[in-house]
Amino acid sequence: MEEGENSLVQGENGTIDGQGDVWWNMWRQRTLQYTRPSLVEFMNSRDIIISNVIFKNSPFWNIHPVYSSNVVVRYVTILAPHDSPNTDGVDPGRNPSHYCSFF
Repeated sequence: MEEGENSLVQGENGTIDGQGDVWWNMWRQRTLQYTRPSLVEFMNSRDIIISNVIFKNSPFWNIHPVYSSNVVVRYVTILAPHDSPNTDGVDPGRNPSHYCSFF
């Protein structure tokens, strides 16, 4: 999603499965020709709420708000195998003077 305002990702503990094993295997075998995708990425956005959702098997970072502000992540479960490469839960990158809350 790009340049959003008042964005909401909410569920009743539904699951978003990124099917990361395909990506992880290509990464391990060094056959990727580009970067693995994040499971959910907001860019140049504000007033984001992510709530009551399960994120599973992300190819790369699970939640990645970029150049975004006022991000709230609450009641979220992140699931990934112990050997999955670089599957950060929330990676708030490049957010100057931003505000992120995690519950």
